[in-house]
Amino acid sequence: MRLLFCGSIGAAVCTLACGGGANWERPPPETASDDFALPGDVGTKEIATPAPKDLSLKELAHLAKSSLVVVRANGGLGTGFSVSKRGWVVTNLHVIEGADQVQVQDPNEQVHNVTAVRAFDRANDLAILEAPTLALPALPIATTIPETGEAVVAVGHPQGLTATVSNGIVSAVREFPSGVAALQFTAPISPGSSGGPLLNNKGHVVGVVVALLKESQNVNFAATSAALARMATQPRLPMPLSRFAELTAPNQAAPDPTPAQSRPVAHAEARPSFPQAVGGFVFGSTLADASSACSERREYETIQWLRSTQEQAECPFLPIDIPFGEAPLTMWFTAGRLGTVVLTAKSFDEVRVSLVSKYGKPDALRSFNPRTKSWSEAARWKKGDPGGVFWNLSGGTVAVLSLDGTTVFVHYRAAFAAAMESESY
Repeated sequence: MRLLFCGSIGAAVCTLACGGGANWERPPPETASDDFALPGDVGTKEIATPAPKDLSLKELAHLAKSSLVVVRANGGLGTGFSVSKRGWVVTNLHVIEGADQVQVQDPNEQVHNVTAVRAFDRANDLAILEAPTLALPALPIATTIPETGEAVVAVGHPQGLTATVSNGIVSAVREFPSGVAALQFTAPISPGSSGGPLLNNKGHVVGVVVALLKESQNVNFAATSAALARMATQPRLPMPLSRFAELTAPNQAAPDPTPAQSRPVAHAEARPSFPQAVGGFVFGSTLADASSACSERREYETIQWLRSTQEQAECPFLPIDIPFGEAPLTMWFTAGRLGTVVLTAKSFDEVRVSLVSKYGKPDALRSFNPRTKSWSEAARWKKGDPGGVFWNLSGGTVAVLSLDGTTVFVHYRAAFAAAMESESY
């Protein structure tokens, strides 16, 4: 049994459907102004009007084709569709990952250069591109998840056959151990369909095609419109393609996502190094990597315990013991990479002794005002006071914090996470 997949959805499907023994493949891309149309979207005056009644298959095909594009990157092609007349296009992340040159071709066969990536979501294999010269009608994004048995239509470019329409039903709504939800549907798809819209009878996008299970009969998967809506409505600056290519280059072991101008320079007095991993979780790794680390192998199965959203995850145990820390361990992901880890300290004294012996005297002491929720420089910080101590290391910051004077947390933040947040990506 083989799945053409991408992102955490494909990995999760493998865990459930294949029992760990299947041969999984990334689906090869086939070789050869309004804001988002989302009810309640900010700043939108002319949102695509939802269809007042069910549309015929012919009407759905016409609606989708007018918004469909061919996405060309990395020598292959995928599918995309317009969600804004400002040239914003949704596709799969795997179609464009690592690419510093991307083009989209509209229904009139005009080619437009993509200048930036507005947002991307590794867990759901989604990306939003910006092609300023493109101006296609936007497909409205559904605000509810379809029910099992509901009719759907998939539109895309399977095997390079442009604007192919197929229909089927929603077979199931799956939620995988990683916390990622996906629609299982029966409308036929093939390589090249990746990134295409999955429409309901109203003409609303209920999903984005991401995967198919090979050697099976129409067992296909789509990211949900809810995942797309979350990503679409989070304000971000456009990311230049050159920067995007650095962050998403495939077949590399956690590339350094820190902008060159933000990387530390050599000093006469070298700082201690920021840890590469905490509790078994490697900084710079993906949500899928974290899910694999937060798993328990039993005799007949592997159980994944990670609870996650798009940008945050929590593991209820420590895969690798930390003498001064205890579970749960909370993680935050920046641009799809693990950048921040927080765990609870067993005791103030134990963590203080351990970190001072490892990193030396703290670089800063700060007090915390619980009433105003503000920090200020302090001459000292002692047990029982809200506040914290900070070590500025080569590659990141380590802090021991208490917001209430009772519970003490250890906070690890990689330098790239701070740098990316300052870039507003």
